[in-house]
Amino acid sequence: MQYPYYSNPKDFSPSIATLNSWLKTRKSNADQKPGLFETIDYSRDTLWATIAIFIELSAMILTIYGASIIFKANHKLPTIISAVIIVLLFIAFDIIGILLHGQDKPEKVIIRSRIKIEQNATERRFLNEKLKQITWRTFFGIILLSFSGILKIVAITLFFKGIAPPGVAVLVLFYLVVIYIHIFHTGYWLSARGLKKSIDKEHRLWHGQQHETHQAIQHTKIFESPVPMDNNRTSIHNGRQQINFLEKRILDNGATVFVYELLSEGCLWDEEVVSLIAPFNSGFSGSLLNACIAMQFSQLGLI
Repeated sequence: MQYPYYSNPKDFSPSIATLNSWLKTRKSNADQKPGLFETIDYSRDTLWATIAIFIELSAMILTIYGASIIFKANHKLPTIISAVIIVLLFIAFDIIGILLHGQDKPEKVIIRSRIKIEQNATERRFLNEKLKQITWRTFFGIILLSFSGILKIVAITLFFKGIAPPGVAVLVLFYLVVIYIHIFHTGYWLSARGLKKSIDKEHRLWHGQQHETHQAIQHTKIFESPVPMDNNRTSIHNGRQQINFLEKRILDNGATVFVYELLSEGCLWDEEVVSLIAPFNSGFSGSLLNACIAMQFSQLGLI
């Protein structure tokens, strides 16, 4: 899941539900990007998630294998049953913990974008404070992941009673790493992987039904700038996007503003926003970035 995110972006557009799931993937949080329709570091997250899954599978195998050795010695069925229950518990703790920890990501992403376009200083401070808050879902997600790590360590040491203290220390280190990976990588990987599957499914549907569903439309956003485009240009094309000058307006306070129309064929990706604003001075690019974020909010169904 990386740029370019899907083919035929001028004609095909994912559903609003799929676009909203895009908010859960990893963002760059760059100042000159809205931080909405982008996904970065998918390969790195995939690598770390694969490492974590390998360690998790090792814990499951060791737990079941250790229980089977004890069962062969004592022939007590509860030994195997308890091992299976423990394995099911730490799988459940992992899955629920990862999902809970990722529940607040869309809201955080939206808040970061809102901060970039918010003009009111008091509201910006409120949004910044909200961004720093750790919700109960994030907190309990971390707690469940920690419980899962502790449970794996206990299970392995319980069914392999001969493990020396250095071995226990290694296990603790391994599962601290796994908890870190699940918090900072696995959730992003799962979200990006799920997003890619949803986009591919809708793209196949769009193609199979002769473009009758998920057809891209032209999005329009009217915006004002205190300064004109460089060299007083009246129009600019940039791939699927276009900016057109509409009029020069005098406000009641005597200030002059320049009114423009931003057009986008299909979903406006963050990388396209960067390309679109790059040629302009800070006065115009700031207004254009705000317009791009507002357009993306519209595409998400937020406004």
